[in-house]
Amino acid sequence: FAKMLFKKSKYAAISAILFAVDFMHYTQSRIATIDTYAVFFLILMYGCMAVFLDTDLKTATLRQICLPLFFCGVFFGLGAAAKWTALYGGLGLAFLFFYRLFRTANQTPKAERPALLRRYRALILWCCLFFLIIPACLYSAAYLPVFTVTGHSYREFFSYQAKMYSYHATLDATHTFSSAWYEWPILKRPVWYHITWAENTADGLTHSISALGNPIIWWGSIATMLLSAVWGLLYRDRRAAFLWVGYLSVYLPWVGVTRIAFLYHYYTAVPFLILSMVWVLSFTHQQIRQKPK
Repeated sequence: FAKMLFKKSKYAAISAILFAVDFMHYTQSRIATIDTYAVFFLILMYGCMAVFLDTDLKTATLRQICLPLFFCGVFFGLGAAAKWTALYGGLGLAFLFFYRLFRTANQTPKAERPALLRRYRALILWCCLFFLIIPACLYSAAYLPVFTVTGHSYREFFSYQAKMYSYHATLDATHTFSSAWYEWPILKRPVWYHITWAENTADGLTHSISALGNPIIWWGSIATMLLSAVWGLLYRDRRAAFLWVGYLSVYLPWVGVTRIAFLYHYYTAVPFLILSMVWVLSFTHQQIRQKPK
């Protein structure tokens, strides 16, 4: 993903290292919660969208344009099938897609717009397949083991969705390690999962599992996200805007969630936090190289 955005292996390597040493990623992936799958498919779907945004909509063939969108829709469906939080990322994908169509049409001479709009109609019809039908099929297919093993009727599929939504919408509970969405970036309340005291372990040591972000990355990204917003606007860097759209799409929906939430719900934003740090690094390096000696 970083290699596609920054076009250099060194920035891709830095991104991978930062992701590997983030504590949230380390913990969530090793206790095998479904959040990690949602994050994995979010990275893939936004990577495919980045390929689409780099494609010339006027000169490329419809097949070349549709191919990254097809895989973007597949990964979107797989992410949603893993966890509903991946659905939030779909809002950003839709914004990026339609903004690209609008921007290209706005930059096209009026005489050429009718042909472009005909191409747009075909493209949007294909996207109905890629982002609605295929994801719906993948999401429902995730329930096949439930119905084939338990003997339940597939007609219960929709009642399952209603029950899940009702649970999250009406949950009235408290928890020692819950936290509000605005507390996540500053790591105010990590989640303590497990502890085994020394008297119960063979090595005589106390073992503990907790979920928190790497402070260097999480606190540092507060500054780099702000810098990417300011510098991105001043220098009209579309990569910064791309990262902000992805970040806001997975973070802002939590503002309206009334049930208790936890720090690990911010996990989906971590790739964009890391990429903002790398963007600031690459942008600074680029500005330094462009300065006259």
